[in-house]
Amino acid sequence: MTSSVNELKKSITLKNEIFNKIKNNQFRPNEQNENFFKSIEDSINLYNTRATTVQQGNVFYSDFFKRIDDLHSNIKDYILSRDIQKKDLIEAIQSGINYETALGGIGKEFNLFIFNYLIKFFIFNLLLPN
Repeated sequence: MTSSVNELKKSITLKNEIFNKIKNNQFRPNEQNENFFKSIEDSINLYNTRATTVQQGNVFYSDFFKRIDDLHSNIKDYILSRDIQKKDLIEAIQSGINYETALGGIGKEFNLFIFNYLIKFFIFNLLLPN
């Protein structure tokens, strides 16, 4: 019985060695496949990086355009108020009333206040975003 067990062990060992040789030859990593999958992984990483950059750019420009619209609205308001002030001044000049009296004494100070407000708005809202 011992001899048959030894023969069986030898047979199993031999067949296991044959199997390992075949397995190592057939399932060895293919360099072309590894390079292909590495290039796919690199492409995916590049795509993710670019997608993040595009998303950040989209957020920046949407915020930028919103701020530009706010500035445009403020400038339109300023122009409208200057047009109203111009009409009042023309009426005051035509009727012979003093400029300061026609605007209740706020003419020059009001212009300076509006100018300073627009400058601060531009600096803090457009050049120094939150």
